[in-house]
Amino acid sequence: MLVCAVCIYFGMYIVNAFNGGYTLELDFHPHDRWSPSAFYWQPAIGRSKYFVRESDWVGFIYSPLISIDRQLFHPAIVLGDEDSYRRSEKWEERDIHPAWRDEFRLGEERRKRREALGFEE
Repeated sequence: MLVCAVCIYFGMYIVNAFNGGYTLELDFHPHDRWSPSAFYWQPAIGRSKYFVRESDWVGFIYSPLISIDRQLFHPAIVLGDEDSYRRSEKWEERDIHPAWRDEFRLGEERRKRREALGFEE
């Protein structure tokens, strides 16, 4: 019974993680107190921040796996870091959190129109 529950827990997280993405969070990154903003990876369903009091119940339940995921696969991108622009410049639509994909798509369309008209970034 316990093995089944653990398999369901991990399986549901994997599906949730696969559909997640980066979102801009206006708070302090725990490793850089002077940076007020960062792109944090969030699962598709649930919200988890480094401070548990700001997580929802799904984020709280999966917070151990989200922390591991952020350490190994989806590190925070702190605005102002030397490579933050380089890393975020390569994003595709699937890298953005589902809540922000429409905004990202509009931005990409606007950028392509400007390039077609000969405007430089």
